[in-house]
Formats: sequence, C-alpha cells, structure tokens
Amino acid sequence: MKINLPTIPNRLYKAWEQDHKYYAKSEIKTIDNVGYGVFAKENIPASSLIEYAAGTPLAYKAKYHNDPVILQRTKKSICFCNECEKHGNSLFLFNGNVNAYRYSINFNQSNGDSFFIQESKLLIIYSLKEIHKGSEIILFHNTEALKGPEITPTD
Repeated sequence: MKINLPTIPNRLYKAWEQDHKYYAKSEIKTIDNVGYGVFAKENIPASSLIEYAAGTPLAYKAKYHNDPVILQRTKKSICFCNECEKHGNSLFLFNGNVNAYRYSINFNQSNGDSFFIQESKLLIIYSLKEIHKGSEIILFHNTEALKGPEITPTD
C-alpha cells in the first residue's frame, strides 16, 4: 500500500482546525526490560489520526543542542535566519503520549508516523498501517526527511 505522506497529515490537520478536540487512541504501558511504549486503545485504521500534541518551545535553546536525550524527544524548527544559525534552531517538547513512543528506521517495522507543523507548533501522529487494539505503536524515524524542510499544511 503506497501512502502519500503529505496528504494524510494535511487532512488530519484540517480536521483538527475545525473542532480542536483532543482524543488519544493510545495509552502508555510498561514493557518488561525495555521501559515504556505506546499501545493502541482501540483498532486504528490505516491513515488515521492517533493523537495530536501541542509543542512548547524550550527556553535557552543553545543549552540543549548537544543533549542526546533532549534531541531524541524534541522536534527542531526549520529556520535559516542568522539567530538560528548562530544559536541553533528552536526545540519543541510535546504533551500527551509523545515522549513514550518508540521509533524504527525500518519502514516495514513501523505502523505510525509523525508530522510537525511548525507554524501552529502541532505534532500529528497518525497510522501508516492498520493497528490492532493492544498492539504497540512504533513510529517511523525517516532519516531522509530530517535533511529537508518540514511540510506545512499549505502544501
């Protein structure tokens, strides 16, 4: 199944704009000898919203740019101004279950993905494949997407 990645988040973002309601289809659970993970509370069809997460910019951003724990749990803004070039891009920390998701660089092992909309400081987490109730949600960590600019709702 081929998925047009920009289309799905844009559709979900437009749905959020209409009612601004938050309803997570996921919950955090403990995984033995691993830590935490996020699991589906119900069956989630492919290309569906899992949850929204509002981002909070971190103050004193230059302090965090070399911290691997912070960088693993935040999203960077895409900005090429002199201020960001000198002090680093803004980092956003998110609410909800976002910090407990596990990631995979293998698309076939992933069943979810995330999409950051910089202007609204909103992270959309959605399903790439059908996810059954009780299954762990593994987000795709696309290293190629990190090299380019983020896609915005106007695309």
